[in-house]
Amino acid sequence: MSTPTTAARSKAGRQPGPPGGGSKHPREYRLPNRHKKQEEAA
Repeated sequence: MSTPTTAARSKAGRQPGPPGGGSKHPREYRLPNRHKKQEEAA
């Protein structure tokens, strides 16, 4: 499986500086709709 590069890119891509400093939830700024739905479901 050649996913190490993708994972490394994701980690290094979200660390530099996300829109809302979402270090805990890197997906919240990528998929606001999804993170919103998760909050409602939770």
